[in-house]
Amino acid sequence: MNSRPFAFDTEFDAAGGVVRSVEFRPMKRAYSPAEVETMIAEARAETRAATLAEIESVQAMA
Repeated sequence: MNSRPFAFDTEFDAAGGVVRSVEFRPMKRAYSPAEVETMIAEARAETRAATLAEIESVQAMA
């Protein structure tokens, strides 16, 4: 099953016939292994920073 975002770009007339329809064609995006590793490292750093901030917040409430 292929999933794709629902687009509100089809127009219908009063009788329900399609007046204008645009076929959604997403651009295929491929990432190099280096780009993937960079994104993973950034996500890990963001998650670590958020976790440390939450820990500090909980400790401050204690």
